[in-house]
Amino acid sequence: MTRIEQKALQLLTNHLGIFVVLALFAGAILMRMLGLKNPSGDTTGFIVPWFEEIRNGGGFSYLGHQVGDYNLPYQTIISALTYFSSWAQPLTLIKVPALIFDFVLAYATYSLVKTCEPGLPRISYWGLVLVILWIPTVWLNSAFWGQSDSIYTSFIVFSLTFLLRDRPRLGFFFLGLAFAFKLQTVFILPLFVIIYVTTKRISILHSFWALVGFYLPCIPAIIAGRSIFTPFRLYFEQTDTWKSMYLNFPSFWALVTKYGDIPYTALKSVAILITVAILLLGLYMVFVREIDMTLGENVLNVGAWGAWTSVLFLPAMHDRYAYVLLTWFLVGSFVNKKIVPYAVVVASLDVFVYGLALFGGGKIPLIVLGVVNLGAYFHYSQFLFAKKLRRRRPSKHIAEDRMIRVQERI
Repeated sequence: MTRIEQKALQLLTNHLGIFVVLALFAGAILMRMLGLKNPSGDTTGFIVPWFEEIRNGGGFSYLGHQVGDYNLPYQTIISALTYFSSWAQPLTLIKVPALIFDFVLAYATYSLVKTCEPGLPRISYWGLVLVILWIPTVWLNSAFWGQSDSIYTSFIVFSLTFLLRDRPRLGFFFLGLAFAFKLQTVFILPLFVIIYVTTKRISILHSFWALVGFYLPCIPAIIAGRSIFTPFRLYFEQTDTWKSMYLNFPSFWALVTKYGDIPYTALKSVAILITVAILLLGLYMVFVREIDMTLGENVLNVGAWGAWTSVLFLPAMHDRYAYVLLTWFLVGSFVNKKIVPYAVVVASLDVFVYGLALFGGGKIPLIVLGVVNLGAYFHYSQFLFAKKLRRRRPSKHIAEDRMIRVQERI
């Protein structure tokens, strides 16, 4: 071995962790590049034709027209991307925003777990970042499916991070941003209600900042002539776009109904009522069990339960709608190792569902996946509400914590 080789090997061994992290980052980028030219049913049937309609209509000058079921912020982003059509194919361009936000999401989860547990070893924080980038749900969603769930999920994670840092204005601002990009942000609303009721640390008046965040990315389209009510109208229309109790997702309704509009018409309102009732029961359990919702770990646990309840029992849940739930469990796994089995279950179900949607794989019947999903949900509910969690601390300690935060600001 030459002297140069010896020095290179010594450098590598002395900084092996850094080199491994850099290699995995490079691998995550390469993974996404390999999926850029992969078409999906959604990109071929909807997103690419919508892109071409916007491009043929003049890009930004076409913002005054509704294209497909795009919400206004995403249509604005696509309008901007049409000006790069000479550099890349539409299929590649439409995936760029979500690919970027995969890495934004990784940073957001890093910030959230550091807020919840600031004393963890550094390798734990970097480990979470790498798990987010390599978990199949994330890179399949953006690079292969051409979807953008990482965008609104990133804003949700930032929202909770700022809430836990006792900065509710920014928390609600990012909540509004998330809503502007995706209606599925509603899955996290039960957590905000529970925090509001149990901690008294946020106010209804903070909703003003959610409106600011909601309308800010809509401004270009509104200037182009769209009504200020258009974002809400689009979301109301989206709720009735797919008339089925489930859409390739192993929800409770995959166990008891057939695919199609007949059970949807009969059971849609019933499903919503059942979901609200279960969520109210969860609020009651948090209150009577005196679970301390000022603690980041409990916020993650209860937030995951609320999201899981929503996707399991609401009607017309799609195959991608467990994205926020998985993100919650991945973050929670680095705060409490007891969450790891639930993260594994949700991630595994996602692999089966994504494989079926993208590649025609996953021959396990949806009803079997639904039984697994529902069973894991009930087990988690028992863990959350029947076992001993970190309960509400005496008011003396809460007051001391607030005094410390005030001193830190000074």
